[in-house]
Amino acid sequence: MPKLPNVTLRHVGMYVIDMDRMVGFYEGVLGFTVADRGPFRDGEIAFMTRDPDEHHEIVFMTGRAPDSPTTVNQVSFRADSFADVRATHDLLVAARMEKIDPVDHGNALSVYFWDPEDNRIEVYIPTPWYVAQPNRTVLDFSRSDEEIAAANEAK
Repeated sequence: MPKLPNVTLRHVGMYVIDMDRMVGFYEGVLGFTVADRGPFRDGEIAFMTRDPDEHHEIVFMTGRAPDSPTTVNQVSFRADSFADVRATHDLLVAARMEKIDPVDHGNALSVYFWDPEDNRIEVYIPTPWYVAQPNRTVLDFSRSDEEIAAANEAK
């Protein structure tokens, strides 16, 4: 089977239970802006972005049954620096998020958390190391950046 030419993933769509709650979370916690929102088919659709050059990066559409489990494994955001990963962790702690999971994968330093509909979100920075996966230890944000970097390099 032929492969696609060089393409880049630019947006993802998710069915949601509570549109207002999801839009509010992605605006308030993740810094997204609603580009467009309105009725669609038998429900509602919202296009959201953090990039002024992209109309949308996430699309929410009503239609997920209230008692259905999420089918999203994770949505990941690459940070520009470890300072941004740490700042994300601090923001989540200050916001009293119920589930926060900081992880050192060896090849990436990550903080995971869950949106209101239990979709896992990751903010991460890659490291320069190859570390066979799966690899998972707790990323201890009480340690200094230097201590975290040394522990990561030792993997």
